Amino acid sequence: MKQSTVSKRALKNSFSRASSTYDDFSLVQRQVNRHVLELVPDRGFEDALEIGCGTGAFTRILLEKVDVRRLMALDISFNMLLQAKKALAQPSCKCTFLCCDGERPCFKTDKGFDLIVSSSCTHWFEDFGASILNMVTNHLRPGGYMVCSLFGSSTLIELKEILSELYPQREFMLPPSDFPTRHEVESILRGRVTEMETEEITIKREYKDLLELLLSLKRTGTTARSKQGVLLFPRGKIAEAESLYREIYGKIRASFQVIFFKVLR
Repeated sequence: MKQSTVSKRALKNSFSRASSTYDDFSLVQRQVNRHVLELVPDRGFEDALEIGCGTGAFTRILLEKVDVRRLMALDISFNMLLQAKKALAQPSCKCTFLCCDGERPCFKTDKGFDLIVSSSCTHWFEDFGASILNMVTNHLRPGGYMVCSLFGSSTLIELKEILSELYPQREFMLPPSDFPTRHEVESILRGRVTEMETEEITIKREYKDLLELLLSLKRTGTTARSKQGVLLFPRGKIAEAESLYREIYGKIRASFQVIFFKVLR
């Protein structure tokens, strides 16, 4: 399958810059968080791992609704972890925060985890397939669950079309172009787990103008880049791009393809 072309350094910097604005602009992610929580089995867990905890928005509702005794929360951005620590106060749960790339775990544990969760994060993995299998095989206990959501390759499909129309001679690669498909997720996990459930939804959001859409992406750390790393819309192109957007779609909207999976090892 495709591998991500977004560098981890750029990703870390982007999310660090967005740490103070993420919660105000992450409306789609909040909706995704609620559905991920619905997929977590209604039982107690001794040891849980969260990959990409961000500002702690999902961490908080997980600890409120699920009986977790010990939680290890990872994020690649130290600034995001600082926000999570401020937001969380769970005296009944021993919560450990680590500034760590979830794709290259920096922790050591002999026991593994009986729950691994991740909301809106693993699509950023450079090698999604190998990294997910590593988590399941080496860090999830037999009888443990892994529950994740990730954005799929059709996310921001409207923005991609507008770029293609505006710049027909240039090849732009929005980050979602590298994200997995549901079929790829299922192919990776099939035969490696005892049980597997997958689901796919599309969340559509409307914006008052193109600047609001681009700002929401920037304020959540989801800064779109081309292969050349240049700005998507130079100043003189914003009005032209918005006019084209409305001509094609009638409004400024964005689609977010979300894939959920739940596996039992």
